[in-house]
Amino acid sequence: MFNQLKSLVLPYKEFLEVKMNTADHYELWTNEGYRTTSLHPVNKRGIQFAAIMIYAEHITFYFQPLYLDNTLKEELAESLKPFFRGKSCFHLKEVSDQINNDLKVLIKKGWQSYQKMGLVIRD
Repeated sequence: MFNQLKSLVLPYKEFLEVKMNTADHYELWTNEGYRTTSLHPVNKRGIQFAAIMIYAEHITFYFQPLYLDNTLKEELAESLKPFFRGKSCFHLKEVSDQINNDLKVLIKKGWQSYQKMGLVIRD
C-alpha cells in the first residue's frame, strides 16, 4: 500500500525535491521561495507537497495543499472523508480503487493550487 500511494505522487517528483526516501517514509517538497504572512513576515524556501509514512496501525498520507487551500477540503471526495484527520492528512488501512482514483484527482488539484499560489513554477 505504501508503494501504491507513493506511485500517486511520483509523476510530480521531477518538479519537486525528495527530502525523505526510505522503506517507510517518503516526502516531496517544493523548492520555490515564498514570504510568510505572519505578523513578522520572513522569506522561506520550500514547503511540503506530500508525505507518506508507515505506522503500526495505518499508513498516513500527508497532503499539504489541503492545509493551504480550503477549496480542496470543501470539494473533498466522499470516499476520502472517513479517513481525513487533522488539517491535511489521511489515515489509511487499505486503498480501494475508488480511494486511489479520488486521491489521484485530489493530488492533481493540489498541484494546480500550488501552481496558482506560485509555490511551484515548473510544469
